[in-house]
Amino acid sequence: MIGYHCTTAIIAAAILTSGFRDGTIMGHTRRCIGGLGLRGVWLVDRPLAVQSLPHQAVRLDAWLRVSVDLPDDTIEDYELLVEEPPYRAWCIPAAMLNQHATVAPYDRHEGEAQGPSTSSG
Repeated sequence: MIGYHCTTAIIAAAILTSGFRDGTIMGHTRRCIGGLGLRGVWLVDRPLAVQSLPHQAVRLDAWLRVSVDLPDDTIEDYELLVEEPPYRAWCIPAAMLNQHATVAPYDRHEGEAQGPSTSSG
């Protein structure tokens, strides 16, 4: 599976060097019930037109292309039910991605991975 992760340029550089770390995803899906969040790494099936939301303290300006080498039936366990699905999304544990994925910088405007990538596994 190919997924995309949006973050800041500084955090993207850290991910490429040291791997993913679990974060909390809140309010993006029907599975976030009662204000509870999900722990993991948020991936989508395509790079979205993400802009800084008014309540965000940082600008999300870097995309990573994540090639996950796991069977589809394993990945589907982490798929999120998005309210109005213009895209598919997953919340996958960082340890799983660090072991079974290859990560590379991605330029939304050029449509392909850029520069060196990391692979754990």
